[in-house]
This record gives sequence, structure tokens and C-alpha cells, in this order.
Amino acid sequence: MLYVSLFTQILSGPIMRVNDFIPQLTSAKFNAEQARSGAFMIIMGLFKKLLIANMAMPFVDKVHENISGVPALALWMSAFLYAVELYADFSGYSDISNGIMKIMGINVPANFNSPYFASGFRDFWNRWHISLSSWLRDYVYIPLGGSRCSEFRRFVNVMITFLISGLWHGTGLNFLFWGISHGLLVYLSPKIKLLRSQLVTFILVMFLWIPFRAVNMTSTLNYLVRMFRDFNISYGAINSSLRLFVLNSTSINYALSLFTGIFVLILHDFFAKHDKDYGAVFTFMFVSLTILFGRLGASAFIYAGF
Repeated sequence: MLYVSLFTQILSGPIMRVNDFIPQLTSAKFNAEQARSGAFMIIMGLFKKLLIANMAMPFVDKVHENISGVPALALWMSAFLYAVELYADFSGYSDISNGIMKIMGINVPANFNSPYFASGFRDFWNRWHISLSSWLRDYVYIPLGGSRCSEFRRFVNVMITFLISGLWHGTGLNFLFWGISHGLLVYLSPKIKLLRSQLVTFILVMFLWIPFRAVNMTSTLNYLVRMFRDFNISYGAINSSLRLFVLNSTSINYALSLFTGIFVLILHDFFAKHDKDYGAVFTFMFVSLTILFGRLGASAFIYAGF
């Protein structure tokens, strides 16, 4: 009962295994160093949610509400910002959840590990929503036969696993397309060197978040076609795209605040990927930027809807 009702994970995870949780109940106790680490995770999670996800959300929503009526440049900006929004929103939730658990003396495995610095799609899924990825591996992929079988059967096992991942998020054709595409790229990444480039991996992940956000497959196709067919970088396109942030004279200030937050988050993930600890510096930046520019009460967490 305690495991099932664990309040910090009840909305969106991260999925903690019962065998990892129950043994800690007898040994959990307050530890000052662990509490400090937990507090930093909570601050970082609030920064991601309030400054980045909540500020990117209005722009992304406006673009998806009027795909045919906004400049193609805005579609590119929205694709990038939704990738950032989704990561900041869900990893922010995971940070807050895990930080609370740490303060209570319970260790929870990390759910994200700088996923946008991944080299290839197999690496991406080792870094993104790690608790779900490992669950799908242990309860779907391995029981199907995993990689201990013929090449064709391994391909089928990968595709079934990601098809189920797509269906877990939603039953529309856009989610099926998202799941199948990720499955293909996970299978092909080890075989094609170009797909293991960090930049190529991020760009493809960004494109595949478009069907994840779109209301249906028709909107997805319309979005992708207009991105390339109507693209131009003119003063009018830039001005119209920037004004979508808040539709008033503070649009540029709003955009600068958001992109400053994104830059700080990229720096944090880059240093974390290389095992550099600048906790005090990032704590100061997270708190300062969130207080100055954070957008409170804008939305619930995205993954609460899945």
C-alpha cells in the first residue's frame, strides 16, 4: 500500500521498482548531505518547470493552434521549444520528486541523464525517461527474446517494444508514428555512423516530438510540410515569430528571459555529463532566474496526462 501510494511519484513517476524501495524503509534516515543534494534537485526542478517549461508553453500552444497561419520560422522555433519544454517539464517533475525522496532518506534512480547530448537513439533511450525505458526493456523486450536471437527477430522485438511505448502515450496515429520511428532509429543507429552524431540525434529527436505534440497525424503532416515548403528568414517572419511569445511589446524581453534559462540549463547538463560539480553556482542562477522571470501557476505537468 505504501509503495503504490508513494505520493512523490503518483502522477508521472519516475517508476521505482518495489525491490529498490521496500528495503530502504528500514534504513531510511535523515542525512544532512543527502538533504542538501535533495534540496538542490528541488530547486533545479522548479527552475526547469517555472522558468523554462511554463514560458515555452504559450508559444508552442499558439503555433499548434494555428499551424497554417504562422510563419514557417515560427514552426522551427516551436519544434525546438517543444523539445526543450517537454524535457524541462518532465525532468523538472522527476527532479522535484526525487529531491523530496532524498530529503526523506530514500534514494531514487535518476530518470534523466542529459538526454539531448546523446549519441544515437540507443544512447538517447538510455538517458531519457530511464525508468520507463528500463521497464520496457525488462518486461517487454527481454521476454520477447531481446537480442539473443536472429537479426530479423531482434528487429521485430525492437519494433514491438517501441510500438507499445507509442501506445502507452496515446492511441492516435501520430503516437504510433512516433513509436515506430523511434524503433527504426534505435535499430539503425548502431549500423549508421551519421545517426550516432550528437547534433543529428538531437535534430531527429526534435522532429519526432512534433507528432508527439500535434493533435493528430494530419496536423503533423501539415506542420512538417510547411516547415520546409514555406521557410524564409525575412524581417517580417522574424518579427511575426517573436511576437507570438506574448503578443505585445514585451515579446523580446520574454524571449530573452526564456533563452537565458535554456542556455543555463544546457550549461548545467553539459557539466553534469562531464562529471563537473558547480552546485553552488547553479543553485544561485536557478534561484535568481526563477524569482525574476519564472511563470507561476501556468499549467500542470505534461506527463500527468499520460
